[in-house]
Amino acid sequence: MERLEQLQLGKSVLENQIIDLQYKIDRFELEEGDYIEEYDDLIDECGLVYIGGVSFLPSQILCKLDPVAYNCGLSDYIESIDLTESEEYNQLTNELEELEQQLNNYEREINKIEFEELDEFVNELNTKKTNNYKR
Repeated sequence: MERLEQLQLGKSVLENQIIDLQYKIDRFELEEGDYIEEYDDLIDECGLVYIGGVSFLPSQILCKLDPVAYNCGLSDYIESIDLTESEEYNQLTNELEELEQQLNNYEREINKIEFEELDEFVNELNTKKTNNYKR
């Protein structure tokens, strides 16, 4: 019985870890700061802008002259990124898969022990029943 209780406690701990991790995954958002350079590169693909013989990057112009438009574009860009491209997101989902596998292992072991205990109980009943018939 002690082994079963240990497994059930371990299962409970894993279930709580899975709930916490799933919560993090469900609310995961990409960090804007991690994608500014990519966004700027996208804007700058158009090439340099020359004003009075001086060259500027389009991303610099947009950021300085219309920061609201720049930030809206950056937000739109980040929303278009597939979360699975994020290493941090993938680490969370991999960890979740590992925890779920561990949980499955615990459940199999618990079921095995419970079946063995039930089998022992049935055998005891059958033995008692047989002994009662012999009397």
